[in-house]
Amino acid sequence: MPSNITIRTNDGTRIWISSYTPEKSNSKVLVIGSGVGLTHEYYHLFACFFRQHGYTVISFDYRGVGKSAPQKLNGYVASMHQWAVQDINAVLLHVKQQYPNCEIIYAGHCMGGEIIGLAPASQYVNRIVLVSSALSCEKLWPWHHRVLLKFSKIKNRTLSWLLGYVPRDRSRKRERLPRGVYSEMANWCDNPNGLFDAFPDNNYRKLNVPILVYTFTDDWHCPPRAVKELLNHFANAFITWRHMNPKDIGVKKVGHIDFFYVTMKSTLWVTLLKWLNKEDDEKIQNNFLTANSN
Repeated sequence: MPSNITIRTNDGTRIWISSYTPEKSNSKVLVIGSGVGLTHEYYHLFACFFRQHGYTVISFDYRGVGKSAPQKLNGYVASMHQWAVQDINAVLLHVKQQYPNCEIIYAGHCMGGEIIGLAPASQYVNRIVLVSSALSCEKLWPWHHRVLLKFSKIKNRTLSWLLGYVPRDRSRKRERLPRGVYSEMANWCDNPNGLFDAFPDNNYRKLNVPILVYTFTDDWHCPPRAVKELLNHFANAFITWRHMNPKDIGVKKVGHIDFFYVTMKSTLWVTLLKWLNKEDDEKIQNNFLTANSN
């Protein structure tokens, strides 16, 4: 079982952290930045897998989510920007302090990957993994997906106005969201350049590190145009982009969140492990390696 602590961010908010310590460390720390509405517990088996291979793994809950949330979210103030500049930033600073001689790897899922460049402490990251991350910008979606997105925004904006937060989805895979977090994310979608219109002063271009990107043909949340637009902002990174058809790895679907299911252990997790161990180290600056991206 992981050990659990809370840390304070610069603005005084307490953040829940789970640490997975291997029996024999390989001097690498893997920090998991969760997707929207997913708690650190969703990544437990993924974290255990990498701990077994010598990685210290850190997972955490953003403010307003899971163990970092108050009992009542109605009236709770939080934003997506705070998730990056406060929560992710505090976790990375904590890791740098606790493991000063270790390589730091950041694995961001969904929005957890999209917002990494807003965190000043991203300068301490040595490698980045983006799983199902794209620029949240409605104009980059195909028209039929824009329709779904518009209905989703209308529904969730209405619910957040009535309840003071966005409730769990019906599958109960996704947790409640603070109203401010969802509102900011939806506003980014409306902007011509997503979050970059709101925060042009950021750290994306400063990240001169290898980045491995996983996206999937059955994930409508990550159209290739939106993925490419996000990656363009990592202008000085060495990017490998693997846009994959689930059938090519012998599964029916991966979608937006199934990368972290234990059923992907012998396929996707192993390929990621090889890349992190530098057994499969493709460093191609500003050149996106894709398959089935049309």
